[in-house]
Amino acid sequence: MKPKIEAEIEKAIGSGVDDMYQLQQVIRRVVGKWVSDTHRRRPMIIPVVVES
Repeated sequence: MKPKIEAEIEKAIGSGVDDMYQLQQVIRRVVGKWVSDTHRRRPMIIPVVVES
C-alpha cells in the first residue's frame, strides 16, 4: 500500500499539486480503490496529512 501511495503523491507533486487537501484526496482515492478492490466495499477514508 505504501509504495502505491508514495508513487501517486510524487506524481501529484510533479503535476504541480501543493495543497494539503488535494494530497489528502490523492491518498483517499488510492486507499479507497485498494479497499474496494480487495474487500468489495466502499469505505469512508479520512486521511490526514501532517507537515513535518
